[in-house]
Amino acid sequence: MKKVTLLIHLLFLFPIFFILQNSFSQNVGIGISTPIKAKFEVHGVAGSGATSAIFGGESTGISLQRNWPTIGFNQYRDIVTPGSQGKYMANGFAAIQYLDPTTGTMAFDMFTNGGADASTSAAKRGITILSSGNVGIHSGGSNIASLYVTKGTNFDGSAIFGGTQYGSYFNYSNTEDTYIRAGKDGGKVIINDVPNGNIQMGGGLTNVGINEAYPVVSLQLTGAFGMNAVAKTLTSTNYSVTVGNASYIVITLAGSNAGFIIISNGLVRGQVLIIESAQSNGSSGIQFFSGTSNNTRLSSNPLTLKGLDTLTLIWNGTYWLELNHSSNN
Repeated sequence: MKKVTLLIHLLFLFPIFFILQNSFSQNVGIGISTPIKAKFEVHGVAGSGATSAIFGGESTGISLQRNWPTIGFNQYRDIVTPGSQGKYMANGFAAIQYLDPTTGTMAFDMFTNGGADASTSAAKRGITILSSGNVGIHSGGSNIASLYVTKGTNFDGSAIFGGTQYGSYFNYSNTEDTYIRAGKDGGKVIINDVPNGNIQMGGGLTNVGINEAYPVVSLQLTGAFGMNAVAKTLTSTNYSVTVGNASYIVITLAGSNAGFIIISNGLVRGQVLIIESAQSNGSSGIQFFSGTSNNTRLSSNPLTLKGLDTLTLIWNGTYWLELNHSSNN
């Protein structure tokens, strides 16, 4: 009896050994009788749609889809409606990576939170890779640029390059300003550091400001070299004027006598200062004296500025030197 039982067991196991032997030595196909492209080929889908295989479908698994070859993350397609993005496998977020075989474009699309077996939301493009290798971020890419990044709806801009302390922002805030900064205190911003390199700032009617947030001329420098105008009214015949970061000072006399003017030192070597005697000063004007007792070196001593006259000075680190004196009265 034992021999009969053993024979029955051997007869039962023989087909299994045969199938396993063929599985290791032959290609296996589902939906195809003669698979020749791979050891394991799946043709067709289960029902309608485009999903050929699902791994981990009882949870947030992965699907493999045909036609536009797609990998679905917590997403599958069981309908063939044109433009359909499919459904969620389980509750949560989802995404797809697919290739358009007609254009060679590969895309990564993201979906918001959704429920199991519900249709996915409208896709939000994360990354596009064109057949040329050009990459788009939040965009469809560009045929002429290797990297094309659009702002989207985010406040902080289309790109942030963060340093230890500071970041460079592109198209920042609603005004879409751009900040290019060093990553930490003491860092440098180096522009066009190449032999024979040129720098173009602005163009057309664009105004450029240095230390000036809202320039009103083609090039406006606020600071030691700035186009920073200051008005002074003198109530005494001898008056000290603090220059600070001014580049243009208009001085008005409160009385009829000529005022003797002393100006403070410049901030940095090379600072240029224009002093104008107000029109109301008339012939009385304002006077500057040149000598060792003050910090001004002039072409005449004293030098008198009548109404609308101007005096242009430059600070050499020790003295204000006269560049030009114009008589306009």
